[in-house]
Amino acid sequence: MSPSVTKPSRPVEPLALMSFPMRLTNEVSRIIWFGLLDALGQEALVSGARWALWTVGFVGGFVVAAVFRYGFDRPVQTWLNPSRTTVRASDD
Repeated sequence: MSPSVTKPSRPVEPLALMSFPMRLTNEVSRIIWFGLLDALGQEALVSGARWALWTVGFVGGFVVAAVFRYGFDRPVQTWLNPSRTTVRASDD
């Protein structure tokens, strides 16, 4: 049996809250980014450029998840349950 959490961890909580948007947006953003690169002919690029584009896609996945989290998910959660999110927002 795992111990219960008595005090939330400030560094871990935001990362845990980002896991849901990452799950929802990762596959879609990956398909769009790498599909675009394939359509533009990334095979013809040198290896270094392809790695740079892969890195941009990797970081872009986090950016898309953050935009989803703070632009959509957080406002919807506040709207659906204002009393619970007011307490959490005051902790930030």
